[in-house]
Amino acid sequence: MTPVRTIMTRDFEIILPETTIQEAAAMMEKLNVGILPVIDGEHVAGTVTDRDICIRGVAYGADPVRKQVYEIMSTNIVTCHEDDSLEHVVNLMEEHQLRRILVLNAQDKLVGICALADIATHTESVPYASELLIEVSRPGHPRH
Repeated sequence: MTPVRTIMTRDFEIILPETTIQEAAAMMEKLNVGILPVIDGEHVAGTVTDRDICIRGVAYGADPVRKQVYEIMSTNIVTCHEDDSLEHVVNLMEEHQLRRILVLNAQDKLVGICALADIATHTESVPYASELLIEVSRPGHPRH
């Protein structure tokens, strides 16, 4: 079985809970990403996505210059470990309808992000990618 560490993205940026929504959005635009892990000390406190900014920020009239990401971030995050099999990670992503999942090491420190794109571009995982895309796109289930 292929461990997720072999295909995950290791090059990622993090933000702090005190980062403003505007700063987070600007960082996402600069990096061309849709998710930023929020780190409090040495631990993952949550994630903020472009969707969080739109739905929990803009749609509710939050002032992006004053509001901080801890006020809109997702805290019910699902994680996996770098030694978990790709099959296990795909199952987690399908079950929770996630397009991205944070990857932790044995000490529960963030070491990567595995996205649907990582799975789709890994030759051996292409069959997983189409199934995963169908499952995470299925309407009627809550998103994290």
